[in-house]
Amino acid sequence: MFRKWKTACGALALGAWAILSVMPGAVADDSKPDGIDYAMYFMSEAKDAEQCSMSVVEDTLVVSPEISNPAMTCPDMSAWKLFTEVIQDRFWRNWASDDQVWPSQPYGMCEPGETGPDCCAPGAENPGYDSDTPAAHCPYYPGDHLEEGESLTRTGRALSKAHSTNMTQAIGHSVHPTRSDIDPGRVARQEMAEIVQRNKPMFDYIFEHNLYNTQGLADAFKANARNIDRNAPYRVGDGKLAKLDLPVQSIMIKSNWLLEEQAQELGFEQDNDHPYITMTIDKKEEDRFGEKIQPGTYWLVAMHVSSKDTPNWVWATFEHVDNPGRCDYTGCNDSYGFASADDLPEGAADNYTAPHQTSDDLATPQQVFEHGQPYDSGPINPELEDILVDLDIATEPGSDEPRITDRAWRSYRLKGSQVEFTDSMGRATYLGNSVTEGGFMNSASCISCHARAGTDGVADSKPPQMPLGVFENRLNVTGYQQSNSGVPNPAWYHTSGQPPELQVLQTDFSWGFMHAAPIEK
Repeated sequence: MFRKWKTACGALALGAWAILSVMPGAVADDSKPDGIDYAMYFMSEAKDAEQCSMSVVEDTLVVSPEISNPAMTCPDMSAWKLFTEVIQDRFWRNWASDDQVWPSQPYGMCEPGETGPDCCAPGAENPGYDSDTPAAHCPYYPGDHLEEGESLTRTGRALSKAHSTNMTQAIGHSVHPTRSDIDPGRVARQEMAEIVQRNKPMFDYIFEHNLYNTQGLADAFKANARNIDRNAPYRVGDGKLAKLDLPVQSIMIKSNWLLEEQAQELGFEQDNDHPYITMTIDKKEEDRFGEKIQPGTYWLVAMHVSSKDTPNWVWATFEHVDNPGRCDYTGCNDSYGFASADDLPEGAADNYTAPHQTSDDLATPQQVFEHGQPYDSGPINPELEDILVDLDIATEPGSDEPRITDRAWRSYRLKGSQVEFTDSMGRATYLGNSVTEGGFMNSASCISCHARAGTDGVADSKPPQMPLGVFENRLNVTGYQQSNSGVPNPAWYHTSGQPPELQVLQTDFSWGFMHAAPIEK
């Protein structure tokens, strides 16, 4: 798989590439690869087919007609397509955040055709929509209500509770860990404000199917359990969801923001070459979990983008190019957007940036990971450059608030994409962000983690339980819990008895349902 714009190796056959790329990240000499190099070989395969290409046609990004299934055939290109599309849609302004999809004091659904002061109706002006907290009682989609130029009050949450284990409050700490075995990304992770947002098709599905409150989620669990018990082998809707199946147009974004003062304290720099997207988070309020976010100017350091272009979703994670440790542990793999800056062997594919290594300096020395250092970037794919210019993305100096034209969007790099639990040889695939998954990036798998998102539906009078969780009972050498990777275990969801009793209802790869609150009226 070669970039069409990398002409030096355009004539090499695929078999020759496989041999030449056996030394990812090694210097261009005859030195023998080490243990890290051999392990990274299985991380370095280019994801996109050679034919992957797209262009702007009448202001719309169009994939080459040669590609019938871009999400599977060209996942890296699809990741950059998503990147441009969510920016065009101004996700930071228009999309609904978790606290707007799942109100903290929800009212029940109105009867069909009705609206009222104490119930919620999709598409209506619902209770609380004119207040400072428009989603206090009913789901609220900002893009449906904000006038052009109208400011949006943003509430940043502390670290996603799905990614949290015994989290302590880090905001306001003036002293940060200096231990050499703590990743810089882990420190940033504990201090960031996280905003998870969902597009209109996903928002509408959750609202219209009454999944914005605990009782509605419990009803969905009961309907699925009843279906197995009474209707197998058939799946009967009977007015209820036979499965939580979000629409194929669904996209969700998890963006990670560092308060400017904290970013500077941690060594992040706002420079002219690689500026950060900045935004004001102006809501200082305890959420229902008791965490606080300090208001101020925040820098975008990382973001996950997930779309349901495949049934198991397309997973892509982006980081600011200057994030320390950006390609640690697993490397960075981008076969479409930006080339690797590694000193590659002659003829090697340039999609992979290998993690930094150093000697352990023991009596019998061995190469080990050197983490927390910056990684250079190679040049942008001219095709992507043309797309950004044609769509007027990242073409002008930035401002204090995100804009489509803000040149700072050029500072972000694709860490990698993921569409399958394993590769064709059965090896688990991995994808993690140095900030979002700081401390467990070496075991992170977006697709495997989100497959565990589900509810047991036991109680409908309290927030739903997420019985599987992100973390397993295994640790890395520093003691951080590690996440799941590889193929899900069917026993997580159903018993093996007759009938196969439902234990955990998958929430279609979305952890957000854990924010559902009970209707109390």
